[in-house]
Amino acid sequence: MASACRDPLHCGVASHYARGADPDSRRPAAGSCGMTVYACLAGLLLLAAPAALRAQSAGADAVTDTVCAKPGFRRFDFWAGDWVVRDTTGKVLGHNRVTRDVGGCTLHEHWTSAAVQGGVGESFTARSPYDGRWHQLYIGSGGYILSMSGGFEGDRLIMLVDRGADAKVSERWTWTPLDGSRVRQTSAVSSDGGKTWKTEFDGIYERVSARPAAP
Repeated sequence: MASACRDPLHCGVASHYARGADPDSRRPAAGSCGMTVYACLAGLLLLAAPAALRAQSAGADAVTDTVCAKPGFRRFDFWAGDWVVRDTTGKVLGHNRVTRDVGGCTLHEHWTSAAVQGGVGESFTARSPYDGRWHQLYIGSGGYILSMSGGFEGDRLIMLVDRGADAKVSERWTWTPLDGSRVRQTSAVSSDGGKTWKTEFDGIYERVSARPAAP
């Protein structure tokens, strides 16, 4: 991975890149985002500044979009909230605030590293009504970019990084809800087509406050 990647949360796997129909889906109204999912997510990045301002007001995390209020779009809500992130030894890796924006259609991550001065990043995660999959676009310090997609297996969200069809190394990110209103986020890489995986990051999210972001 290029040295521009300065964030331990997303750089642990930086030396390695890999990438159905939905009963709740419907065709978008005229004027809505009907191009590729990643073009939509890139457009969301342009809303980051005003979205951050909206997050200051009460109810900014409310789910107001009628499509995104459906149960299938709410499965990843366990990631919403204010978090301190620790490794498995208890060392603080950083802090993360995850808000619901765009009427509840996206989870907007605001990451601040405790290990790297100036190490910050933001991501948008959303479920597409077109393919029924979850997609994330992350942009961090130094121009570090990750795009990934996937879906739920049980209660875990698993996404693979998009590295192109010729990639020799796969990269997998997983979010798992734990007891005590915690979340475990891991990343792993595979160089044998997914037969074996090597864990590169293992972080435990603990809420800064007991109240999660409002539904």
